[in-house]
Amino acid sequence: MSIEGGVIAVIIGRAGSKGVPGKNTRLLLDKPMVWYTIQDAKKATLVNRVIVSTDCEEMKAIAREENLAVID
Repeated sequence: MSIEGGVIAVIIGRAGSKGVPGKNTRLLLDKPMVWYTIQDAKKATLVNRVIVSTDCEEMKAIAREENLAVID
């Protein structure tokens, strides 16, 4: 989504997963997996805002620790 010459990155992650429950918040090298996605989105040169959309309370907390907007 583009807004005023920039790009908004939306990271979507739901709490329930049929294949691997809690995969977005599982640790990989001492960090939740979604943390890596957040870091890459924040580093992207064309992205001027990152938003996380989730129903997972743990993922919301991770996003807020990174000072990101959270949408339910």
